[in-house]
Amino acid sequence: GEGGVLAILSRNLPDDPHDHIFGKSVDATLANATSQSQKRTAPLISVYVVSTNQTQESLLAKIWNTIPSRFFVMTGEDFFKKEEGRYDTMGTDRLATLTGAVHLHGHPALVFDGGTATTYSATDAHGQILGGGIGPGIASKFRSLTKDTDALPDITTEEVIARVNEAQEKGKPLPTFARNTREAMMADAFQEFALKGRNVIEHWLGKSYANNEEHNIPPTQKFNSDKRVICTGGD
Repeated sequence: GEGGVLAILSRNLPDDPHDHIFGKSVDATLANATSQSQKRTAPLISVYVVSTNQTQESLLAKIWNTIPSRFFVMTGEDFFKKEEGRYDTMGTDRLATLTGAVHLHGHPALVFDGGTATTYSATDAHGQILGGGIGPGIASKFRSLTKDTDALPDITTEEVIARVNEAQEKGKPLPTFARNTREAMMADAFQEFALKGRNVIEHWLGKSYANNEEHNIPPTQKFNSDKRVICTGGD
């Protein structure tokens, strides 16, 4: 019911947004949300969602529609136009992170985004989308190895994080020639990501910086002169 949905919203909100929506030190109820909305200059909370999962979009809309709000699902056109190189099937999440990178550092932009899928997306010095790539995320890689073989073990995200932290603390990366199965699986996955990253960055630098493009950039456009690369995501 409505109370259960409001409870979900309440549990997942940080303190300040929670107080802004429901009021300070009060229960998360529709009555309190309505009362609080009438005190604000803009009564409706505007919620903007970047998503490529329609099921999650529907669930989020159901949650936010229990309080006075406006719910918007962003589209690719909100970030890049067709004439800027956006193609029809390019994910809104990729376009959003690319826009964020441009906002922070300017063009050319390169973003690696790790999640269920690992993607990279790039623009050139003139703001045109170069394109990118999509592959399985590290957790997806390990799941597929466990599922599709008889002998390989299941490696959890927590185990990977712990091993990476250990390597950082000791200053010793995973060996290329691992001596046990679990480390061999992790070593191969890490090398694949590292080598792919290096290859993508080299190609991006060659396409975007080789012709001293900074001198041809309009003064109103930010230029990524430091050649910053963005890495984001939850994987």
